[in-house]
Amino acid sequence: MTTKKKGSKGAAGAPAKESRADLRAARIETLDRDQLSIFLYLALRPAEAIALLKRLNLSLTGYRPEALGDVEKSDLLADEYLGYPEHRKPILQAVEKELGELPSPEESLGRGALVLGPLFAAEGGTAKAIARLLVDPELSVRQTGLEVLNALADYYLGEPVEPSPEAAPEEAEPRAPGAPPPDPAEALRREAERARERAEGAERERGAIREQLQAARRELAETHAAVGELRRSLAAAEAEREKLRATLQGTLSGAPSAAEQRLRKETQELKDRIDRLEAERKLLRSEEARLKVALARAQGDHAHPEPPRPAPPPAEAEPEQPEEAPPSWLMPLFTREFYDSIEGWDRRLQRAAFQKAMMLAQDHRHPSLRAIPLEGLPNLYRIRVATDVRLLYRRGEKGNVIEVLRLIDREDLDKWIKIEKNRA
Repeated sequence: MTTKKKGSKGAAGAPAKESRADLRAARIETLDRDQLSIFLYLALRPAEAIALLKRLNLSLTGYRPEALGDVEKSDLLADEYLGYPEHRKPILQAVEKELGELPSPEESLGRGALVLGPLFAAEGGTAKAIARLLVDPELSVRQTGLEVLNALADYYLGEPVEPSPEAAPEEAEPRAPGAPPPDPAEALRREAERARERAEGAERERGAIREQLQAARRELAETHAAVGELRRSLAAAEAEREKLRATLQGTLSGAPSAAEQRLRKETQELKDRIDRLEAERKLLRSEEARLKVALARAQGDHAHPEPPRPAPPPAEAEPEQPEEAPPSWLMPLFTREFYDSIEGWDRRLQRAAFQKAMMLAQDHRHPSLRAIPLEGLPNLYRIRVATDVRLLYRRGEKGNVIEVLRLIDREDLDKWIKIEKNRA
């Protein structure tokens, strides 16, 4: 095989111009989201996909681009391409860079696409397609198969494999006198029919998985809406309880009224229901990720490990007699901002954040906490939860309260401090 180097000139001395295929002719914006996602997955290397995500400032809440799986990266880029036309150019340029020069489609593939197309979509499709070329009755087609092997050898081994001299065509099997000659297109038609059947089976499997994934997404959206509604109901119940407490404070005895007891019971029931819905939402997210992996496998991707299911919540310990609080103990107040900030983190970091908050309440001067004040923000401090994770808190003005404010990535800390300074 010979390749033409850049800058080589023809006989007339002018730079040779090769016709190239324009990827815009593929109109990939007309693909649906799953089709575009798998195309980007196949076309882009992981490093190039990460660079694109950073350039377009795309990620999932609580995750860096490097921590996302290959399918999640492709999904984000596909959503961005279809939803924001102004961001299509850098994505298309990255794909063109990865694919290199495409041969110009001067002639259509014709009926050959009915055979080679389904073969490439199957598992091990490259080898199947090459094998089909090598068994073709046409000498020129078999030679094309050898040239494909040479190109793969150049790519993977760094040196071409010289094709062996073309063997003499095998002698045809003797046929009975007067029998009609065999139809050379019959084998091709049978191969195309088998490939079409395999493609239809894969398409049916892909459709079933897509329906399951859509159902899981709908159920997850309904759970999100139910959680939001319950939170609003809980906030209204708490506001009503505080209003009743302020009204009846001067007239009622120390014992809680029946109305207040009822509100407390309803509030606790709402909190318990929110906890259950949150657990269901995590299970649905895990199921959605599993269905994405199954969909990718149905399309011929490499196998991915199934995401682990969330562990069941630990059983509540039996209540014990409370101990005397030490003089250094402070009451922790977990703000709404804190609960919103921990939603994107995994359970390990959520648990570590609560453990650090409890240590702060026990003794905020403990040397292991290494609390550092935030410059320019009075009474605001940060402590280290993990390598790149910090917990922000405020010491109350009365001195006996610690407000737990936010669990934040270390890279976002400076931005948050600027916002707080401007707000102050």
